[in-house]
Amino acid sequence: MNTYQQFRLAYIEAQLMSAGWVHRNDLVKLGISKPAATKDLALYRELNKAGVSYDPGPRCYRRTSQFKPCIDLWEISPILHAASMITWGHQKTVSDDGQ
Repeated sequence: MNTYQQFRLAYIEAQLMSAGWVHRNDLVKLGISKPAATKDLALYRELNKAGVSYDPGPRCYRRTSQFKPCIDLWEISPILHAASMITWGHQKTVSDDGQ
């Protein structure tokens, strides 16, 4: 796996952590082809089988209730790590409080 693919996998995870979903076009906006984006999403799904599922309606991948981060975002991109952890922590706090 090359550095660019590692970054894209980190982006997928950060998007799942912050928004709860990711579309193939989100990756295409990073400058890769649709087939490459599809491969990256399939690889991420292999790495986090229980944590992500495909939703055919909006054609996106969604975070499941069993989602657990599996990529070391800090090693790949400290900025993605910080942004996703702030959002992830806020979501966990809100959901843990039942609000």
